[in-house]
Amino acid sequence: MKNKLVSLSVLMLFSFGAAAAKSSSYVIFNGSVSPMCGWEGQGIQSGVLGYDEEYTDVPAIAILVNNAGENNATLEYTSDTGILNAKGHLRIKLIPEHGPEYPEQNHNGTFENVQAGELKFYANMKMPKHHYPAGQHTVRSTFTVTCE
Repeated sequence: MKNKLVSLSVLMLFSFGAAAAKSSSYVIFNGSVSPMCGWEGQGIQSGVLGYDEEYTDVPAIAILVNNAGENNATLEYTSDTGILNAKGHLRIKLIPEHGPEYPEQNHNGTFENVQAGELKFYANMKMPKHHYPAGQHTVRSTFTVTCE
């Protein structure tokens, strides 16, 4: 049985003027959180999106807690984006407070045996920023936890 743990909206903002020499990008995780199987997410903070195989040093952060005494969870996630030319480009990396760093995943994946604590999610697009069109775009990720 799978129950929704956290629904995260990721908003990436970037703009290019006709003669603009630079642009900036922001990723904001601002979702609702429902406790399931004792698991819940708290303290969700925004992060910055990286480009061209480079992750930024500003992750999106969520604190994963369990009120039922469990310490490990399986997090499955799906992500989608309205960014043109971005199909399959989104990459996610998880560095938990407790336990080892997880290998990079694509836009859909699973993190096994995630321990409760602070979770740092790093996101990047695998092409350079100028590869993607100007404007405001949204990436949505939904994380689920498996309950027995």
